[in-house]
Amino acid sequence: GKGFFKVRIVSAESMPLEEAPGLESFVQYDEPRAAVAIRDFVADGEDVLQLWSGETVYVASDDGEGWLFGFFLDPDDPE
Repeated sequence: GKGFFKVRIVSAESMPLEEAPGLESFVQYDEPRAAVAIRDFVADGEDVLQLWSGETVYVASDDGEGWLFGFFLDPDDPE
C-alpha cells in the first residue's frame, strides 16, 4: 500500500504510565492558553482536532516535538 509498512516486534517493555520517562521539552500549562487558528487544519484520525481559520482552541500542553494538546470550550456549557 501507499505509505504503509509492516514491522515485527521482537521484544517490548512496558511500565505504568506514571513511571514512564517524560519528554525533556514537554510543557503543561497551569492555565490553558487560548490560541486562534490562522489557517484551516484537517488531518485524518479521531484523535486530531480539525481547526478552521479564526477558530479558538485552548492549548493545555506542548510535547516539544510538534504536537500541541488542547480542547474547545463549549460556549453553552457554563463550566
